[in-house]
Amino acid sequence: MMTPERFQELADAGYNRIPVTREVLADLDTPLSTYLKLADAPWTFLMESVQGGEKWGRYSFIGLPCRERIEVRGFSVEHIVDGQGSGAVEVEDPLTWIEEFQARFKVPQLDDTPRFDGGLVGYFGYDTIRYIEPRLRGVEKPDPLGVPDILLMVCDDLVVFDNLSGRLTLWTHADPPSRTPMPGRSSGSRRWRSGCVAWCWRAAAPVPAVMTSRRTTSTPASARRATRRRWSASRNM
Repeated sequence: MMTPERFQELADAGYNRIPVTREVLADLDTPLSTYLKLADAPWTFLMESVQGGEKWGRYSFIGLPCRERIEVRGFSVEHIVDGQGSGAVEVEDPLTWIEEFQARFKVPQLDDTPRFDGGLVGYFGYDTIRYIEPRLRGVEKPDPLGVPDILLMVCDDLVVFDNLSGRLTLWTHADPPSRTPMPGRSSGSRRWRSGCVAWCWRAAAPVPAVMTSRRTTSTPASARRATRRRWSASRNM
């Protein structure tokens, strides 16, 4: 458990993304139902851990809406925050740009944490080979889909669903200078904890049932006739 003293200790050590968690029992839910409650929105994700390519792992990871993302098209990189782009910039090597961007985040490695608790989530398209193989650098191919060659979301907030214990943990990575200097001692932290409570209540609430109606032209008389026909046919077999 992250205490105010431990949080301040990590902040003083230079970490700028410190995980803060809250846990709730969700033994009547599945990862998919939890995703529908908490993250049914753009720039979210649901990842399942798999062992050996065929055995389901213990954890499922539900990314809550990401504020930041990186889009790479060719050698043009754009950093987007809250839907507002900073303007695309031309770079020599997009992979180096991403590596330098990732190096800005300093996250402590804590005990008893799942193998994934946030970071960059997305994809590297096939044309990423152009950034590695010099002979393909100038190759331009038709792009009927118009999607980025690389798309990475910055996941600060996510839910880790423990399929073994039926518990889910809400993770957020607090930035001490700009978010919550001291958990439990700042208004920002209190607001975040209140938000956690709201998220957890939403996670624990049942999904509303979908009401359906069935339309048919059948009547009691026609149903009886059909039953008699099936019964007669079975006797003649």
